[in-house]
This record gives sequence, C-alpha cells and structure tokens, in this order.
Amino acid sequence: MAENKSEDRPQKQPSTDHRGQGGSGEAGRPGQGSQEDPRDARPRDDTKRSAWPIVAIGASAGGLEALQEFFSHVPPDSGIGFVVVTHVRPGRESLMPELLANVTEIPVVATEDSILVEANKAVVAKDSLLNITDGVLHAVTRDEVPETTYHPIDHFFRALADDQRERAICIILSGSGNDGTLGLKAIKAAGGMVMVQDGATAKYSGMPDSAAATGLADYVLTPGEMPEALIEYCRGPYLQTTRQAEPPPLPEDAIQAILVRIRSQTGQDFTCYKRNTISRRIERRMNVHRLSEPRQYLAYLRENPREVTVLQQELLISVTSFFRDREAWDALAEKGICPLLEQRAEGQGLRIWVPGCATGEEAYTAAILLHEQIRSAERLHQVQIFATDLDEQAIEVARHGQYPESIGVDVSTERLKRHFSREDGSYRIKKNIRDMIIFAVQNVVSDASFTRLDMIICRNLLIYLDAGAQQRVLQNFHYALGAGGLLFLGTSEATGEASNLFDVVDSRNRVLRRKDAPMRVHPALTLPSRLRRRGEQAEAGHEDGSGPGVHTTRSIERVLLDRFVPCSIVVDARGQVIYIHGRSGQYLEPEQGQPRNDLLEMARPGLSSALATLMRQARRENREAVREGVPVKTNGDYADVDVSVRPLSTPESLRGLLLVALIPSSPPAESTARREPPPAPPGALEDLERELQHTRENLQTTIEEVETANEELRSSNEELQSANEELQSANEELETSREEMQSLNEELSTVNAELQSKVDALGRTNDDMNNLLNSMQVATIFLDTNLRVKRYTEQARDVVRLIESDIGRPLADLTSTLRYDTLIEDCKQVLASLIPREKEIRDMDGRW
Repeated sequence: MAENKSEDRPQKQPSTDHRGQGGSGEAGRPGQGSQEDPRDARPRDDTKRSAWPIVAIGASAGGLEALQEFFSHVPPDSGIGFVVVTHVRPGRESLMPELLANVTEIPVVATEDSILVEANKAVVAKDSLLNITDGVLHAVTRDEVPETTYHPIDHFFRALADDQRERAICIILSGSGNDGTLGLKAIKAAGGMVMVQDGATAKYSGMPDSAAATGLADYVLTPGEMPEALIEYCRGPYLQTTRQAEPPPLPEDAIQAILVRIRSQTGQDFTCYKRNTISRRIERRMNVHRLSEPRQYLAYLRENPREVTVLQQELLISVTSFFRDREAWDALAEKGICPLLEQRAEGQGLRIWVPGCATGEEAYTAAILLHEQIRSAERLHQVQIFATDLDEQAIEVARHGQYPESIGVDVSTERLKRHFSREDGSYRIKKNIRDMIIFAVQNVVSDASFTRLDMIICRNLLIYLDAGAQQRVLQNFHYALGAGGLLFLGTSEATGEASNLFDVVDSRNRVLRRKDAPMRVHPALTLPSRLRRRGEQAEAGHEDGSGPGVHTTRSIERVLLDRFVPCSIVVDARGQVIYIHGRSGQYLEPEQGQPRNDLLEMARPGLSSALATLMRQARRENREAVREGVPVKTNGDYADVDVSVRPLSTPESLRGLLLVALIPSSPPAESTARREPPPAPPGALEDLERELQHTRENLQTTIEEVETANEELRSSNEELQSANEELQSANEELETSREEMQSLNEELSTVNAELQSKVDALGRTNDDMNNLLNSMQVATIFLDTNLRVKRYTEQARDVVRLIESDIGRPLADLTSTLRYDTLIEDCKQVLASLIPREKEIRDMDGRW
C-alpha cells in the first residue's frame, strides 16, 4: 500500500481486504435489508445515547489469553466503555472479572441488571444474553426467547448497533464457530467500526476467520495492537461530530470528485444516493486512515486503488436477515399472499421480483413463505422469483445459499428442519427452495425491469436514494406489476409523490397494491450496468447514455439481429417458453382454449416430435443436438427446417435453459417447390396397416412393462424415502448432540483456562508466603484440627525433629528439644478456645 502523506499516518495499516462480504446495494446504497441510515431514515437523538463509544468484545474458546493481552494495553484514560461477552452457561460464576482485573488498570466488574456502561470501565457479561438500551445493560433469559439459539455475541452486537449507531464498536477475538459474524454486519451498517483478531495469533481461529471472510473488518490486528488503533479511531473527528445534532456534510465538490473516482474504476454510479449518507461513509473511511481533509483522502484513493473498492463496498454494505420485521412478513402472508393465491386458478404461475436482494436472505424468506402458503392452501402453483442486486459478490453468496448457524436467531427451529440442511457448522437452503429463485446482477435505477409481475418485494432500498430516484423506481415498479400486483416496502419507506399509483393494503407494514393509474411516460432505461461500463470510454462525451451514438448503436444492433439471427426460442427443462426472438409463426401455432406456454404443444405438425427428441438428447448428453431437413406443415404445404437445441451454461442466470434455433433449409437449385412423392406400390397400404398394428401391440406391451417397473420403483422409492427420513432424524439428533458437546467443550475450555490462571496465581502466592516465613527466621509449625503437621519453616527443625515425610503425622509422635510436657494439651485448648497462649520454654541445651 502506498505511503500516505499525512503526518499522523498509523504504523499498523487497517484492513482493506474486503473479500466477498455478501453486502450489497443498488445504485449507491448500503443494500437491501440494510438498517435505516442514521441520518436519513430517522431523526437523531443523541441525548439517549452514551457520550462515549461502547466497545463490545466477543470471545469464546481460547479468548482469555487474548482478552488479557488486550486489556493489558488499555490505558486508564481511554474514554471508552467496554463490554465483554463470552460463551458462559447461565448460572455459572465466572472468574473472568477477577482475572482481567489483575492485568489492567481500569475497573472490571461483572454484569448486573440495569448497569450503565461507563467510560474507562469494563463489564464482563455473566448472563447468557444481554440487551442494551440508552447505554444500560439488561439481562435476557433464555425463557424469554425460546426459539433463539445460543449465540450471545451476535445477539449483543445487534442490540448495540441499534442502540449506539456510529458509536458502536465490536471486536472479535479467539473462538470456534462463527458467532459474531451476523452481528458485526449490523455494527458496520449502523456506521460503527469492526476489529478482528489476526487468525494466525488466535488459539482458535474459527470466529476471527469467519468475521474476516465477510470483508467488513476495518482492522485485522493482534490483541496487543488493538487498543492503540481503537483509541486513535475514537478520538478522530468522525465520532466527535456524531455528538452534534447534525454534523455538516463534506463539500459537494469533494464528494463529486470521489464519486467520479469510484465510477471510473468500478463502473458504479452513486450520484442518486443521498448526500448526507455518502458524506458520513466517506468520513468514516477517512477516520480509519486518520485523515482530516477530503483532499488528503482523494489523494489516498489515487495512490491506493484497493481503497476505492473498499469505499464502494462501504456504500454497498447491507444488513439483511431471514424474516426481518417478522410482523411485516406475517401481514404480507395474511393480507397479500393469501388473497393473491385465491385469485389465481389452479396451476397458474406466480412471478415475484426482489430487487436489491443482497446476499439473498429476504429472497429466500419470500420463497419459504410462498412455499408454506401454497402448501397450506393445498394448491399447485409454479413460483418464479427473480432476485437481483448490483453487487456481483453478494449475488454469488446468494446463489450458494449457505449461511452461518447463527441464522437460528431469526429462523424458527421448525423452519430450519424443513427448509435447511446442516453442512459443516452452517445451514444450506434446500434445493426445492433454491430452484424457485433466479439470481442476477441488475441496477434497479437504470436497468430494464421485469414485467407481468405479481409481486415486488423491495424493502429498505428507497431510503438510500434521493427523491428523484425514488420516484423513478416507484414508476418503474408500477409499470412492472400486473393488474392487482403487490408491492412490499420497508417499514421506513413511503411512496411519496407516487402514492396515486398504489392502493394501501396495510399502511403499518407497507403492503401496497397496484392501481390502474396511467403514467405520463415510462421511465427511460439505459443499457445494463455491465454493458454500459464497457461502452463508457467509447462514449465518454455522453456519460448519461442519452447521446446520439447510443441510439445509432442500438439501431444497428437491432438490424443485424433481425437480418442474421434465426428464429430462436429459449425454454426451460420442462419445455416452457422463456423468450422468443424472430418471427416464429411459420413454426409455432397456439392451440385453441386456455393459452399455454409449452413449446411442444405450440409446435406445428412435423416439428413437435423432432423437438422432443432433440431436447431430450441435449439434456442427456449436455451438448448441442441438431437435425437437418425436418418437414414442417405450414398452411397446407411443407417446409424443411434445420433444428438445433443447445443447453446454456453461461451466464449463470441462464444455466439449465435450452436454446432452440429454427433455420430454414436451403431448397434445391433446380426447384423451389417441394417434389411430390412417387406413387406407392400395390399392397403397400395393407402392409403398413399390419406393421402399424404390430407396433401398437408392442407399444402396449412396453407400456404395461414400464408401468409395472414404475410401480416397483415407486415402492422402492417409498422405502428409500422412509429410510432417508429415519437417517435424517438420526443425523439431526447427532448434530444436536454434537452442537451441545461443542458448546460444552468451549465452556469447559474457558473454565479450564480460568482455573489454570487461578492455580498459577495461588502457586505464586504460596511461594511468596513460604519465602516470607523463612525470611522471618521464626520457627513455625502449622497444624490441622487433629494436631497433625501441615507445614513448617526451616527454623522449626531446630525445635522439633522434622523431616519431609513427617507432614501429616501427629505432633505428639515427634521428638522435641523443648522441655514442654504440656505442649499437646495447650494446643488443644487453643484450638478449642481460639485464644492464643504464650510461654517461655527452656530446651535441652538450656536456652530459653
């Protein structure tokens, strides 16, 4: 990383390795599902928040050593309040406060209900779950949250983000598993800061590695390096300005220059993003690098291209979760989905769009909810969900469909068992839910939208766009929805000037229905963002995509496509038509009755059987299948056509589809008309009829054999299904036992570390005591209640004949040099009365 010219450059560079974080955004927003921006979504009220930053430290197995190293470097005047959260079983007394107090100058106390987090003080959680309100900690028992799995670090991180916003800071230290990964996303989206221990220095690197893999860590340091970077961050201008009612944004020219820099490197345009939020995100990155002037940060961006990517991801950070705002989802199911299903005929499909899907949690939430509602209604509907986002990395995470086990905080145990499968300490969405969703990269502001939709789920996206962009997006949604289509917004969003386009179904939970209100003009759309990025240099003079060069290019492309690309149809694996290019009337003809979308049913006579064969061959062999000269009946005549079926593998959004191309065959040079077939010989008709009858009999026999085989296979499948369910049940029990054992092992590891530290301290104390007694030059013998020897000093050997093996023997059995016959009786009386006695005694040598 190039050296910064600022004089207060940190010695240890903050982490800028933002690898595949799964955050997302739309046209310059922190992403779908993000918590509301502290400046744009709700009014600020700093009077209810602490005047100092609060740092939440999460640690598990092996965390004691890291915590001791961290607090040993914390000065007593840091001005920061600390809360330590570990995996402690409720009701167990922890030695953590005492052990940490031995290595730090700041007070360390255990949590009590309604305790205020104060500056220059550390609080160690002794309860399983903690909430925080206005800087005051409150214990939450497991009985109050019966469906919550045991992830206390995630739980407190989320509560801290909601309560403290920009002044929330989290640190993740050694521990196994991935507790804290979801919570740090909430901290980052609220404008807070994230520190992670370097995995190479952690005793257990599971938690630090999982946190670092999100790409959201501002610093990746050793525990000993963290306090210095933490204090400098907290004393920077970013947290100082949050104490004001409304800190002034950065100068517009500086913001514009930074946005131009981002667009030139990444191709993403953030100009429609709210200026206050952009300003705060830039200020936070400046604070991380200890820069005070926008010009310094702009120079830093020029010298460090990676920082441009980091800032882009800072603007695209998302906090999304399964069933976020559960009441709103319940309202959508009751007042939106149920009536929608009742209006649909049996078998009719549903088309849903989830723009700004981020890492896919809310798209999968919609799929799960639709699946449950359809199953409850005992009806059959094909559901197709289009989930889009601007961030390609987030889309890849969503396609993978694998999430940390801490999602159990948001998903009930029943839904986890029904819709998820356990894989290596994480949960993966089951295939039947994943198959309902198609993920794709798209910019909701500028790219073309889907059409004929039944529902759009766009939650907490509009709050990051300026007023003009919000209205364009809402008009686009109105155009995309079909008659009576539903729009589901976030609880902090409103339609504004576009309210005449939608009826309110549930005002509190923002469930709306499309009105048949006319629009004056449909919003102008440009090329998709990825294509627009490629053409920006060629059309630098028309950055908005509205110049004459764009219009000419599109016209030429359209002419070339119509001239050289044959009639083509894209179908799915079942033969349902997805897209048609070119004039297909010569080959396809809709059947009478209810319209259908099946390619084989629409194919003209002569083409259907060839298409069915080629589609099966292409799917089976996963390569292009071709047949030339297929005769197709067209308006009383026949026309030869070359048929090609090719499976699509790229791009990812089209994987699994088939491309059918219909190319007219070239007629013979000597004649353009189809030749009449030669006359059939006598008796040929009877031979053909007998052959046909024989074929029918063979076909009937084959069908019966196939049906018998199907019955046997069905029976075997039921047996295998039953065995699979039993194995699945056993696997879930074993998995639950493994989780309990792992949790218990982590707690035992923590307890063992605490006890070992206590034993070491007691050993040191015992050594000090022995040294003290021996240095006093006083003969001393320690007895137990039975007057047996427990310990003695070296000088006592001159009085009583003692050796090492005498420990544990009665004092009366030992020989003494004292002329003291009542020694044993006096010891018994002192033991009974607890009153000391002193006597002057003479020994055998005559010494007193």
